Amino acid sequence: ALVNFYSLTVEGIKVNIKHVKHGYGIFEWPNNGKRYEGHWLNGKQHGQGKLIKNDKVQSGIWEYGKLKIEDSN
Repeated sequence: ALVNFYSLTVEGIKVNIKHVKHGYGIFEWPNNGKRYEGHWLNGKQHGQGKLIKNDKVQSGIWEYGKLKIEDSN
């Protein structure tokens, strides 16, 4: 399911009454090529996920929007 979130593309993410991303989904930021695939908690990346920007991938465990434990590749 696609949801339009302030004109940003959100796929599979539940948006609560306050329009906060929560649960698992894919989010693409406009105009910078950044994409996050993973879990959200109260509008921030939280849990297992990966951030893709300019062909660089950061994946692992996120806490409140910051990568805490990076996956070893």
